[in-house]
Amino acid sequence: GDSPGDCPPTMQKLHPSSSAFQLVKSRQTNFWNYASEPQEFSQIVHTKLYGNFQDRGSGSDTSGKLRHSGDNPYGSVFNLEFSPAEDIAVTVCSNRAIVVYDPRCPSRVRTVPYAHEDCVNCITFLDPFTFATCSDDKTIKMWDLRNLSRSTAVLKGHSSWVKNIEFDRVSGVLFSIAFFDGVRSWDLSQPDRYANGEAENMVLSLPDPVRMRISPDCSKMFVSLRKNVCVVIDKLDSRNLHNINGVVQNLLAVPRERSLYQELKQSRTNRPSVHIMSGLRSRVAPSFRAVMSVAFHPSGDFVGLRYVDVKNEQLQHELTSLYDVRSGEREYTPHCDIERCQENYLKYIDESTPNEALDYIKEICFTRDGRILASPYECGVRLLAVDSLCTPMDLFYDHRFYSQEKSLGILDFEEIKLCTGHQSPVLSCKFANNDLLLGTGCFRGDVMFHKPQI
Repeated sequence: GDSPGDCPPTMQKLHPSSSAFQLVKSRQTNFWNYASEPQEFSQIVHTKLYGNFQDRGSGSDTSGKLRHSGDNPYGSVFNLEFSPAEDIAVTVCSNRAIVVYDPRCPSRVRTVPYAHEDCVNCITFLDPFTFATCSDDKTIKMWDLRNLSRSTAVLKGHSSWVKNIEFDRVSGVLFSIAFFDGVRSWDLSQPDRYANGEAENMVLSLPDPVRMRISPDCSKMFVSLRKNVCVVIDKLDSRNLHNINGVVQNLLAVPRERSLYQELKQSRTNRPSVHIMSGLRSRVAPSFRAVMSVAFHPSGDFVGLRYVDVKNEQLQHELTSLYDVRSGEREYTPHCDIERCQENYLKYIDESTPNEALDYIKEICFTRDGRILASPYECGVRLLAVDSLCTPMDLFYDHRFYSQEKSLGILDFEEIKLCTGHQSPVLSCKFANNDLLLGTGCFRGDVMFHKPQI
């Protein structure tokens, strides 16, 4: 009849309600048999960590926000990125500015007020010091953190607003996408080639492109189009992507149920493959759906999509979903293979955005461990998982948990935490790669950094 509290510490089973500190300490003192139950221990710890994210001090505002004195001269925060060393966070803003922060203090350390001639949409780091930005002024600029007095190069060629850029670290090629233009590639070893905008560097001519992302291992490219269609390219060959441009255009031009090519009998295991995603799910029947934000899961097997339903030129609904982009049925063509995935829809959750930011893109992101998808929600950010234990998504969908869930028809994401603190809608969020640190930027220009409080 002894109570659990009367048992020796080594005999007691720690309950998931224990604090993260207690759980970690129990492993150090062998109160928890970690060797026999590593997965259970890890899930409980991560659930505690992600469930206790808090905003932390960021300069002059003790509430945790980095505020701008008076009217914000830099505008809305469109994108946020951590440097590879994670000692710097850089935001790009609607009023043409680049703002540099120290996320550990946190504090604002440098500003480039007129970085472009129009709003700055995206930033990506190429190495610990070099980063690129793109803008509605139709250009891409290269910068060096050690001297931000001027850009180191200007890349011209797009005919419309450049909405995002991605760097293939394997090939050293920079990719960009622009509304009504397409995907272009840039050889950064010869930036002067693009100074006058006359170089031929279009690699994918697509109808109404919106967003483009490359997987963390640079093996896949995901491109979203405005009219409810996405293109996934696997076994990406960045130097020869232009070779499959015609195949992709033909594939988009015909109904999906038609077979475009005769199957070739020989193996094509090392060639690029293409598949088309359409019919994105929603709760309403809009005239079309547009994917406005894309994030690759660290495994490269899944993508998070945030898309909007548009009917009669009005936004009706926002949704964040998880899709499987692993291989499906395959057809063969001279330059690539065509894949058709049937059942790739895994999770979703309804979003909410105040009216002042309805027309703005909201950037989503994954944690490096693949457990959490962060998505802006009203004036905060929700941390979403596939289950209440924060199971890594790649493990979950290769495990019995998924079979059980599928039989029950469970499709909703699990909300682990709502990180709050902003006073206007959040537009951008980003996790640091090697630290449990989340940066968020909002419509009115404030920036916050969040960490677990254990």
